[in-house]
This record gives sequence, structure tokens and C-alpha cells, in this order.
Amino acid sequence: MRAIKIFSIKVSLIFFPCLSIIACASSAAKAEFPKEILGEWIIESIIQTDAIQGPSLSQQQKLLGSTIEYKENSMKSCWSDPVPITNYEKKKLNANDFLSENKIPLGSLRIQQDIVSEITLNNRQAGTCFEDFPLPGQVIFIKNEVEMIVAFEGVYYLVRKNNPVTKGTE
Repeated sequence: MRAIKIFSIKVSLIFFPCLSIIACASSAAKAEFPKEILGEWIIESIIQTDAIQGPSLSQQQKLLGSTIEYKENSMKSCWSDPVPITNYEKKKLNANDFLSENKIPLGSLRIQQDIVSEITLNNRQAGTCFEDFPLPGQVIFIKNEVEMIVAFEGVYYLVRKNNPVTKGTE
């Protein structure tokens, strides 16, 4: 009888945490896609910071005027074919967290709020741009309904929604 009780305890200790992991994974998978990024966005300008790391100045400027398009299951930018969006994470950062993670103050990106929403797609790894970098548009900071900041290898771009629907005209 004692052996059965010990076996039962061991099974419980192994089996129930596994159920918790499965439940957590399935609830994370059901998170709603961040609809605020859906549509076509135009890369309008480079926001100058001290954080620039990757692309050359000519590569940075080449992206100006190009588009980033987001659908619920794919995205495209840098004149690429669409790539699937395999995962996404949305989190809120206060000014201190933003500075810690990005090494620049939130205000330097012309974001006036104390908290910003950050959306990361595909763990920042999908596609290829300029042969050396993943596609731009996989790290996004929501500024307002028609403007976002896109981080691309240390370069920050202001992007605007192309043909936005404004409230009251829907």
C-alpha cells in the first residue's frame, strides 16, 4: 500500500506541472494578434539617435518611402515577398525599462507618453534585408493610431499608416 502511495505522489509531481506548462503554452498561443499594426505603413523618416549599429547610411536612406505591410499571418518589407508571422509578443515598457532595453531615452524617439507598447514579431529573425539583416518592422513601438516607431538594427524609423481610417468615417 505504501508503495502505491509513493508512486501516486511521484506521478502527481511529474504529471500536474506538465499540465500547467501545457495550459500556459496554449493560453499564450491564444493571445490576440495586435490589430493596431495591421495594414500598410510608409517609412517616412529616420530618427537620429546614438544607437545606430547595423545598416550603412545609404541602406538606411534607401528604406525611406518604402512600405511595411502587416496581415494577421504575414508581413513584408524591404521589397521582400511576404514572410509568415510565426510568433509575436506585446508588452508595455515604462521610460526606465525602455532606456534599459534600448540604451536610449524614450523621449528621443519623439514619444511623449510615459509608457509605450512594444510589439516584437518572429523574435526579430524573419526574412532578409540588404543580405545581412532580418526584415525591418519586426520591432515596433506604438506612438498613436497612425504613427509607429520601427527599430531596425539600431536605426529607428518613423512610419505612418497609409490611408488610415479615422474615427467617425468608418
